Amino acid sequence: LKTQTKNRLFLRPEEITPCAESICGSTNVRTSKSHYHKLKQRLPTTQRNVGDLIFYFVVVGVLFATAGCEPISLVGGSWHTKHRWNAEDFFDDPQLLELCAAIEADDADTARQLIDAGIDVNTIGNSGVTPLLWAFPGNINRCFSLLLDKGADPNVRITKRIGVGNPNVKDTTVTILAARSGSSSQFERVMSNGGNPHETQQYMKRTLLHVIIAHAFVPERNQKLALLLPYGPNLNYMSAMEETPMMAAVARGNLEAARMLIEAGADPN
Repeated sequence: LKTQTKNRLFLRPEEITPCAESICGSTNVRTSKSHYHKLKQRLPTTQRNVGDLIFYFVVVGVLFATAGCEPISLVGGSWHTKHRWNAEDFFDDPQLLELCAAIEADDADTARQLIDAGIDVNTIGNSGVTPLLWAFPGNINRCFSLLLDKGADPNVRITKRIGVGNPNVKDTTVTILAARSGSSSQFERVMSNGGNPHETQQYMKRTLLHVIIAHAFVPERNQKLALLLPYGPNLNYMSAMEETPMMAAVARGNLEAARMLIEAGADPN
């Protein structure tokens, strides 16, 4: 493998097929155990150990991403602590800080008491951060649902990237985040509580349809598409890449999504 790729770590597209044929005896490149060990035996001992680490980290990462989960951090604390989402950086009101603490603990009872005492659930802090955004990551389902029930707006746009790691929330909204990385139940809750079906992601001017169909590792992709279509999104909107949702579905081999779009009235021409 090193000889064929001239000591480079990664393969060019045109090199994948011949390498697969010589190492695995097949052009069907897979991360199966048997194929991996055939490759491993071709490498010196030091490279085998490094290969083991890379292989298993990649496989675990893909499994987490496919399942729509956040990778496990080795640092203790809540999701917000691990990703350096510090409420004090966005809010000054002590009651809002108390609400954020309740949200992080998914303490819906305390959150309800604070909201009923007069906290505005649509308070917008620095960088466009809202209590609803605070409740989106980390599987904080009870507080997330509570805030939506209390009238939180999922369409407030976040103006800057905050914290570290995923999710990158800059220039997005909770509606976009729910479409991109939330569960189908989260997305359904957002759409039934004011989510904008015409919301557009600033990056590449992608609509919710584009995000659901074209973004990598969207959990429950077609279920979300089925949930969105009754709200009447623009089926023929062209992104900055001059790609309609239909084109995105076909290009990615998602024929079920293409069928759903056609049945909803999308123009394939």
